[in-house]
Amino acid sequence: MSVLCITGIAPVTAQAVNAISDCVTLGGYLVQPAITVATQPTLQYIFSIPIASDLNQMFQLGVGLPILCWLTSWAYGSLINFFHPNNDQKN
Repeated sequence: MSVLCITGIAPVTAQAVNAISDCVTLGGYLVQPAITVATQPTLQYIFSIPIASDLNQMFQLGVGLPILCWLTSWAYGSLINFFHPNNDQKN
């Protein structure tokens, strides 16, 4: 089981080190390897404006998927109502 190692300010106790044995301790503190820190997203990356192609794709999914779901449910309902027994009666 892999455990996420978090850098901390408080010293690590023996019970915590035993529970998260995958973490590396240095002077009683948890440390992260450089590759882990380098691959974590930053706030600047999270809140940055997406590129135009991503925005286009998100817009198409956001508009097209609800319309497709609505049309599918409408067609399904129309098909069921076509075979409803009340439609067989003549006026």
